[in-house]
Amino acid sequence: MPGHLTITGVCGWAIPPAWFEEQIALHFPGARIRAIYPESPADAQEAALLIRENPARLWIGFSLGSLWLMKHLDALPEGSTPAFLCPISGFTEEMGRGGKTRRVQLHYLIKQLNSQPESLATVSRFFQDMDLPLKALDHFPIKTAALIRGLEFLKTTEVEPDLNKNPCHLLIGERDPLMNARMLSDIFENLILIPQAGHHPGPLLARLSQVFVP
Repeated sequence: MPGHLTITGVCGWAIPPAWFEEQIALHFPGARIRAIYPESPADAQEAALLIRENPARLWIGFSLGSLWLMKHLDALPEGSTPAFLCPISGFTEEMGRGGKTRRVQLHYLIKQLNSQPESLATVSRFFQDMDLPLKALDHFPIKTAALIRGLEFLKTTEVEPDLNKNPCHLLIGERDPLMNARMLSDIFENLILIPQAGHHPGPLLARLSQVFVP
């Protein structure tokens, strides 16, 4: 991959930016990479600032980060290509857009975080359920308030972005535990399904590196 390629990754819920940067770098060697974690993902002003401060040719939104990228897509500068890993346009099962998680489950997670703001127990269980490495939680940088705002964002945000205006990439693991991949293929006509893959971004990034043209 050319050394001049610039990439900004938008992290999924509770995903440390340093770990996501490492995952991207494994599949885009030589690229200049930065990962961001929106602390108030519904905030348009914060989004505009993050986009302005982190210009990139390729924007990669993962899970919650994909919903953030879809919501604020119009703020991306011309010439940027968005990629959505585990694309979310509506997260809860009640929204009918491929999500497998009910609103009451998110409410329960928020309650847990509020009751144990200094504990990583909720995040650790999430990482185990998603088959993500617990080592990524070393020196965990994300504040509890930001985690709660992220869950509120997932609980309330539904978007229908126009993805035909500019080239974009959409990829999901066939076995993703959070989103129904087959249902998403009806929502996103260009969605690439990765066989045997779950929620880990690695296999999705590997395929993205093959289909993205700088």
